[in-house]
Amino acid sequence: MKKFTKILESLSDSLNIEEELIELENDIIQMVDDSVNSDDNGLKKETMRSYIEDSSTTIVGLVNDSDVFDLYLKYRNQFDTILAEVDHFTKTPESIGSVSSVYEYIIESTKIGVQEVFRKLLDENKPDFE
Repeated sequence: MKKFTKILESLSDSLNIEEELIELENDIIQMVDDSVNSDDNGLKKETMRSYIEDSSTTIVGLVNDSDVFDLYLKYRNQFDTILAEVDHFTKTPESIGSVSSVYEYIIESTKIGVQEVFRKLLDENKPDFE
């Protein structure tokens, strides 16, 4: 795990992960906007809080496993960094509810990554979101 974390740290320096993290946040915010279809920021924040509590909350772009997988593929470096920061890779697949396939593990892990992005957005109260 330590070696994996060091690899991610060196990748983040060379790939400008912070800028790409902003792109990920913007894409996820757009998904919430599309789902809520309202200018009510309170409703958007409530949708994000709801997803943090239960990843089966309906958000356009995060409903179908194939869409979640595509999101992971598009932002895999960012998700890997986010998940490493919360020590996700030290957990067993069974502990996150994924036992039958690598695909399922990626889907569940990506949902956890999205939840972490939502936590960060709600904590920071980003101007982009407001």
